[in-house]
Amino acid sequence: MPYCISLYYEVYNEDNEDINIQQINQSFILSNNSSLFKSLNEYLFTSKFNEYTIYIHNSSAFDMIFLLKEFANYPNIKKINPIIKDGKFINLEIFYEIADKTYKISFRDYYLLLPASLSNLSKAFNTLTFKKGIFPYIFVNETNLNYDGLVPDYIYFDNQKVSLEEYLSYKQSFI
Repeated sequence: MPYCISLYYEVYNEDNEDINIQQINQSFILSNNSSLFKSLNEYLFTSKFNEYTIYIHNSSAFDMIFLLKEFANYPNIKKINPIIKDGKFINLEIFYEIADKTYKISFRDYYLLLPASLSNLSKAFNTLTFKKGIFPYIFVNETNLNYDGLVPDYIYFDNQKVSLEEYLSYKQSFI
């Protein structure tokens, strides 16, 4: 069950230069499963995102299935065009209507274009605005979504992906 959906995007100036990047972080945290997706849909399916292509990391075989189900049940959705190859979503076009005007958003998995982890991609492209950190995925559950406290113990981090040194450095950054 999804507990949180977070969006991160950058808005560039007219010349498509990154001089005055506006970074947007928008998160929807579970209060109950339906309101999580309802909030996401109300945010996305506006005229603001018309003709946007939204890339979701490693979503073609998992996350898109959740999203497709929720999008299909949203009342403003008029048409959905999935393109699927070898069981993976290549593109998911969503047509939606607001005040008798039709808009479109496309969803794609950028892991299919750049098959690397978020951490490796941020290192490879030397990104300044986004660095993939570590997270105690094993710790998170429905009852502690708004956890405020000490960094959870190392046992809550995936030790196949997070070394003890990385964990200790991460923990030290919160002192």
